[in-house]
Amino acid sequence: MEILVFSGPFTQGQRIRLSRIARRWRQVDLAAIAGVEQFEISSMELDRRVRPNAVKAVLVALDLEESV
Repeated sequence: MEILVFSGPFTQGQRIRLSRIARRWRQVDLAAIAGVEQFEISSMELDRRVRPNAVKAVLVALDLEESV
């Protein structure tokens, strides 16, 4: 697996979206892998409030848990 390095001031939602796209996953794919709902992925990518447990699950699925 490739290591993703982001340069620039990206929001958490932008990092989630870029990581998902880099893996060629759809929102529903990431939701299934992380065990959350697709609407939560959409909300995260738009930097809206989501359950903290859902955010953690998505960050773990994308190997981004240390970038928060």
